[in-house]
Amino acid sequence: DEKEKEETTALVQKAKILVMDDEEIVRGVAETMLTEMGHVAVGAGDGLEAVKLYKVAAEAGEPFDLVIMDLTIAGGMGGEEAVQEILALYPGAKVIVSSGYSKNAIMASYRDYGFCGALSKPYTMRELSRAVHLVQNEAKPMEDDVVS
Repeated sequence: DEKEKEETTALVQKAKILVMDDEEIVRGVAETMLTEMGHVAVGAGDGLEAVKLYKVAAEAGEPFDLVIMDLTIAGGMGGEEAVQEILALYPGAKVIVSSGYSKNAIMASYRDYGFCGALSKPYTMRELSRAVHLVQNEAKPMEDDVVS
């Protein structure tokens, strides 16, 4: 609804965000939500593609402000490995891990793995906006800082 859309866009600093998910529909929905919030969203199907896109954008002087990565990619590089590759090249990278498996150990202690935030799937536009906002501002996380 319009009220929720206004609330989510009011919080946001415009950002260039890379969305990595092997499920095209999930990636598409995330990109659409981010675009509606006023961000620029670019999709990647797996970790290899995400690392490549991140590198190309950084080298072009147009780096991503934020990356949202699916933790597990069927038959490909997932978020756990991809975040390490990105951080090795760009230590300041801000990466949010996303997963449908909220009980996963990485989701529970995502900072230990190099992530700045965690987002449980499926998520609403408000949850996505809050996660992006928290990481953009490096705000101190609330008690329960896994947005679900």
